[in-house]
Amino acid sequence: MMGACLLAAAPLGAAPIPAPFEQAIAAVTLAEPVDPGPPVLSGTEGFDIAAFRAQFGEPGSVPFPDIQTARAIVDGISEINTGAARLTSFEIGFAAIEYNWFAATVAGSQELAGTLAGEIKQLRQLHQSLVDSVVFSLNVPPFASAFYTRPEAGRLAMNLRRMAGSAVFEQFLPKAIDPEGYLAARLRAVHDRLKNSADLILAAGEAYAIYY
Repeated sequence: MMGACLLAAAPLGAAPIPAPFEQAIAAVTLAEPVDPGPPVLSGTEGFDIAAFRAQFGEPGSVPFPDIQTARAIVDGISEINTGAARLTSFEIGFAAIEYNWFAATVAGSQELAGTLAGEIKQLRQLHQSLVDSVVFSLNVPPFASAFYTRPEAGRLAMNLRRMAGSAVFEQFLPKAIDPEGYLAARLRAVHDRLKNSADLILAAGEAYAIYY
């Protein structure tokens, strides 16, 4: 009789499961498998700025060492007869100094970059007059001093577009080097200017091909 009472007093089940544990079990039970997909990278994981700068050579070195002054470019076009050829030569030299400025900036050569920036400013002031020499020729017929033949215009345009192609590496500038996209924007502007001049030369050569 006493044994029966003891059995009745004994617990009939385990201790109640704590609420937090039940919540955890429910969360695990309801969880669905997730496909992580490809990782999203910023492009700067483990990026070595010093190594990137070293790709541009020693401090003070530039891609076009023979073209570093506005005077050299102006002197170089003084003996060219046609307006289109003058504009082409000017644009290529102008772009070369822009690329030199870019390399000096990336490499951290601040003094050289500052000097080149001054040369670029001078060239910007001259650029429009070179464009005008193609568009507003004072000779008769119009553009007579600008082109010899359509093939000549095509060759000049191809030279400009080839130089413009040198700016495509701006697409691969890491954010650690160009966080605000300023350098990339400058290179895009160089590309667009060269392409615009090439289009102008082709259009003008085609429009006045009757004279040649």
